[in-house]
Amino acid sequence: MKNPKTNKATKLATTLLTSVIAVSSALAVESPGSGGKLASNDVEVIGVIGSYIKRQEQADRPSPVEIIDAGNIEKIGAFGAVDIVNSLSINAGSQNNNDGFNQTFSLGTSNINLRGLGVSSTLTLLNGRRQVNTAATTLNGDQFTDLNSLVPTIAIGRVEILKDGASSLYGSDAVAGVANFNTKSDFVGLDFNLDYKSTTSDSQNDGQFSVLYGHEFNNSNLILAASYFDRSPLSAATRSDEFELRDANSTFGNPGTFLVFQDAGAPQFVADPSCEQVAAEHPETTTGINAAGFCNFDFGDYFSMVAEEQRSQVYAEFNSDLSDDTSLFAEIGYNDNKILTTSSPSQPILFPPFIPPTNPSAVAVGNTQGALFFGRPFGTSSDASIIDIGSVTWRTVFGLKGELDDNWSWQAAVGHSENVYNYNDSSDTLVDRFQAALVGQGGPNNDLFYNPLYGAQNDPSVIEDFKGSYAFEATSKLTTFDAHVSGEIFELPEGTVALAAGVQYRKNELEYDYNDAAENDNLYFFRGNNSFTTDGDASAVFVEVDIPVFAGLNIQTALRYEDLGNFDTVDPKIGFIWLFEQLSFRGTYGESFKAPSLFQTAGGLTVPSRVLDPLTNALATVSQRTEGDQENPLTAQTSDTYNLGATWFLPDNDFSASIDYWRFSYDKFITPENATALVANDPYGDQLERDPNSGQLTTVTTFFRNAGVLETDGIDVSINKGFDTNIGEIELSVNTSYVLTYDLEDPIAGNIDGKNQRNFTNFGVPMPALRGAIGVTWKGELHSSNIFVRHVSDYEDDNSDNSIDSFTTVDMQFNYDLGSQFKDGTLAALTLGVKNLFDEQAPDVISRSGYDPLTHSALGRQAYLSLKVSFE
Repeated sequence: MKNPKTNKATKLATTLLTSVIAVSSALAVESPGSGGKLASNDVEVIGVIGSYIKRQEQADRPSPVEIIDAGNIEKIGAFGAVDIVNSLSINAGSQNNNDGFNQTFSLGTSNINLRGLGVSSTLTLLNGRRQVNTAATTLNGDQFTDLNSLVPTIAIGRVEILKDGASSLYGSDAVAGVANFNTKSDFVGLDFNLDYKSTTSDSQNDGQFSVLYGHEFNNSNLILAASYFDRSPLSAATRSDEFELRDANSTFGNPGTFLVFQDAGAPQFVADPSCEQVAAEHPETTTGINAAGFCNFDFGDYFSMVAEEQRSQVYAEFNSDLSDDTSLFAEIGYNDNKILTTSSPSQPILFPPFIPPTNPSAVAVGNTQGALFFGRPFGTSSDASIIDIGSVTWRTVFGLKGELDDNWSWQAAVGHSENVYNYNDSSDTLVDRFQAALVGQGGPNNDLFYNPLYGAQNDPSVIEDFKGSYAFEATSKLTTFDAHVSGEIFELPEGTVALAAGVQYRKNELEYDYNDAAENDNLYFFRGNNSFTTDGDASAVFVEVDIPVFAGLNIQTALRYEDLGNFDTVDPKIGFIWLFEQLSFRGTYGESFKAPSLFQTAGGLTVPSRVLDPLTNALATVSQRTEGDQENPLTAQTSDTYNLGATWFLPDNDFSASIDYWRFSYDKFITPENATALVANDPYGDQLERDPNSGQLTTVTTFFRNAGVLETDGIDVSINKGFDTNIGEIELSVNTSYVLTYDLEDPIAGNIDGKNQRNFTNFGVPMPALRGAIGVTWKGELHSSNIFVRHVSDYEDDNSDNSIDSFTTVDMQFNYDLGSQFKDGTLAALTLGVKNLFDEQAPDVISRSGYDPLTHSALGRQAYLSLKVSFE
């Protein structure tokens, strides 16, 4: 339940935590040890995400947790954390395909989107602690943890996915769940990995070299990891023939269109006289004169389907025992990512400027009284423009942990991490200098004309004078402190009552520094934004208790109070686990929240957008400006989460099966108003701008809103069975997620059944009902192989009358143990694999890219090779 800020709530939570810690400390010395029980059963008890109270395996946890270890990471041929996320059946709508169409201001980043609740609604942790959110944002203004910024993949030992809400322990952002990436902290030895992957149709390739070193000395352990990743680009033009429904047409081209004023009567649209000839010579970019008289321009081929990228990562971790019961740990990481991508040769002149009859273009278009220009300076026959992006992230953590006695442990740490994201798009046009050039006052000496006719001979200096860039440097910072204790309080007839309690503090900072053209709103397309600096902090206390009720049944409860300055929140969670000999039942109920991002409260963005204009019944390319509405400030998003599941386990038969029913009720969901829905609702609304002469839609202003409600539920199924045969070990696996409902309450579009929909016209994400994978793994003495069949069901495109086909791909991998070839004990393995073995093409979708990058990969078949060499 979310509450307004009150001193009473603060005192209540502080008193609760203080009392718990006091009682815990008093009873810690008297509590009987559990070491004897663990020793007799020879079972290691470990800490796993979702609880500060240690557990053994899924059958012992109230919350559903999926664990992907290093072996499974290798099986899927993961070059990076993004490959791990993309293999999850519960991931829906993450932005991981690194294309310029959909990640306008976040290229080079990747994220996770559990249950389709938003890329910022899943908390991402590294070794159980927060990493800074990227300074880059999605087009929804969401900030998220960039998976590319964590650690080299070679250093990842285990990934834990908590599949229900966890704000009661972790605070804001843990609405859909938690993804915790654990490093190989106790690794000893030296590993080298060499990885190469390439598409088989056009040789887009990824290469990666990684090294991991671990050393033990004087009760201490040090690991060092480093990797270099190189990705070659892939132009959309290379695959343009594959996507018949790609729609990247614009009525603002070059050749352009002129609205010519007449001596008498209404002005007339006149296409550039060269339009039809250019269309005949370059049909891939100029598509001729449309019914309204505009010379159409297809900009799709100029974009990158895959951006060029080079990423360097280093990571170090140090652990040392200071005494028998106290140890020190420290982490430091650095990530440098450079991205180059391409875009249209220039952006459209969205606010058509006046051209006097004295302009050199006047005679050709019959301009005797003046005209307006609908076009762009560079179009057909021009080179693509370049977008240059750099992202640097670093992180450091220092902490202590120890044992109070056999039953109680403690831990405390401070951390700081930063991300600096630089963006420079050189495709825009300066408003003042372009207008000056049209009237003969352009160029360095203010005395040159610019002729906007296609192929006109213009002085290069006048062109350089009006070229504009949209650029910014954004910096995001995170400082954290956390401390907790956990242990046993007292014995009940059926077992020991366990407790964990702690305090947490974090401070987030965000700064955006835009270039002068953007600061002065002097750009025709991106227009501009104001630089800003903002911050926010949060303080929290939490307590968690595990109570054995009777044989096999434990109740686990957690309560968290968090103060975020403008508001505070109390978030409870309760769960149970009921264990039988070969069966367990579990269930949880929790309340979660997500605070508005700093960008959503203080920033703004302007992006190109394609919207359906009901006045012309055609898609229009517009400038979409999104910002916070100061008259209606944002509040926290809230969620109620339910999960009920069961696990059947037969250890002697190497078998386990789990099924979970889950439900999320997400209220006050923060998202920009949908531009398409806004235009459809009122084509002449106050938030729309149209050219006063032509009626052409040019700008749509949208606000970040607490949009409404998103309710979704479904069923997850996981089955694993191992066989020990004469030809080796065989393992069968099934992982699938079926969505029962995905209902949205959009403030403009109203109530929406989003299941089996692309959800392009609302704030949801594409939601096919079924995602899943079936796998078979075989392991022999020197050889091993696996095959996975991955399936995404079909769904409807709410932006058209088309259906989007189901997508089934087959991944295959073969491994050979090369260790037998070395006589000195060196371990080595060679892996050959293929993703999308049968080269299935992503289903066609009416969009600028021609497919749905939030759901499918358009790369087709990819072959990869990995060589791993290990020295002990």
